[in-house]
Amino acid sequence: MARGWSADDLALRMSDGTDHDFSLCRVALDFYDIVGPDEPKMFIGDITSTKLGKAFGCSPGFFVALEDAWRAHLTDQEGQNR
Repeated sequence: MARGWSADDLALRMSDGTDHDFSLCRVALDFYDIVGPDEPKMFIGDITSTKLGKAFGCSPGFFVALEDAWRAHLTDQEGQNR
């Protein structure tokens, strides 16, 4: 990662400090990595965007907008490939 964080570091920063929440954040990161960001079944929702905002020190809206822009890009790409 660009900040030198491991996935565990990011999950820890995303979590509320409990072992249970850390585990959920870590599994979510693993699942996103395995499935991949282009999978339509995966998206950054309200809870994840809030946790990412906490980890990176920015607003959750930043990640929601980033997700929306990525989905729009994928839709454009699909349209161009037809």
